[in-house]
Amino acid sequence: MRRPGARMTKLSLVADVADDGRRRLLKEIAGLIAKARSLNLPDSVFLLNMSYLDLQTKTHNINDKELEAFPKAVRSSIERR
Repeated sequence: MRRPGARMTKLSLVADVADDGRRRLLKEIAGLIAKARSLNLPDSVFLLNMSYLDLQTKTHNINDKELEAFPKAVRSSIERR
């Protein structure tokens, strides 16, 4: 999100367009996941979820180390309870 009155550069415009395209694609994949669930296609749901997660990580610039660390942190937090 840009600050009000912030100047848009060509680079930020390209990034915004890419982000918009990725958001639209995420929405489409989410719809396909729902459709695959309704058709009782668990393998397709799994693969579509993998695609969704991959695209989300790219959209939010999450690297492999951060992605791998997340479930470990959640597990550790749950074990401390």
